[in-house]
Amino acid sequence: MEGSTLSQVPQPQTYRVTKEHIKISSYLWALARFLQVKQLKRVTRGEIIDALSYPNNVMEHIILNKGMEYGLLSRVRTGLYNVDLDMADTLVHRIPLGFAGATKSIVRGNTYMKEAEELWSAWNAFVDWHNRGANPIDLPIGAVHVLERYGIRPFMEVKAPNGADVFIVDMKDIHLIMDRLRGGPYVFCFKYKEGAKLCSFKKYVLFRYLVVAPPQ
Repeated sequence: MEGSTLSQVPQPQTYRVTKEHIKISSYLWALARFLQVKQLKRVTRGEIIDALSYPNNVMEHIILNKGMEYGLLSRVRTGLYNVDLDMADTLVHRIPLGFAGATKSIVRGNTYMKEAEELWSAWNAFVDWHNRGANPIDLPIGAVHVLERYGIRPFMEVKAPNGADVFIVDMKDIHLIMDRLRGGPYVFCFKYKEGAKLCSFKKYVLFRYLVVAPPQ
C-alpha cells in the first residue's frame, strides 16, 4: 500500500516546463502599444514609421521581422501588414528591455517609447522593493500604479496545480509567482489552465507549486 501511494505522487519530470520571455525589445513593445491604442487591424510601414522613432533602417527591419515572428504582424504585401490585436495586447503585458544612451534620446520625442521606459522603470522599482524584503510600508505605490495601467497586476491570488494558494504578478497569459523575482528576461512556465501559464524565475520555486508533497 505504501509503495502504491508513493507511486501516485507527481514528480517534477512529469511536467512539461517551457522557457518564456517576459521581456521584449523596447521598440517591439512600443510597436505593440501603438497598435493596441489605435486598434489598427491593418497598418502600413509608413504609419509605423510615423508613429515610432527607429534610429535607423536596420532597426526598423529587425523590429518588423520580430513583429512577424511573434505573430503580431503578417505581411499582406510590401509595406502593408495585418495586425493581431490580441497579440498586441499580450506583448504590452511584457516588460521592455533596458534603454541604452541612444535609445534614451529617442524616448524624449516619442510617446510610445516614453511609455516603454515608464513601464521598464516601474518594473525595476517593484522588483527592487521585493528583493529588499517586500516591506508593505515601503511599497512603491507609484510603480504599482504604472504596472496596473498597462494591465500588469501584482498581488493576485490563484490556486496552483498542487492545490496551494499562491500570489502572482498577473501578466495576462503569464502568472508570475511572487517569489525570487529577478530582473532577467525569461522565466520557467507550466501551462496550468486554458490561456495561462504558472511561471517563476527559478525552476525549484515553480515545482514547489506543481508537485503534491508526499504524505507524512
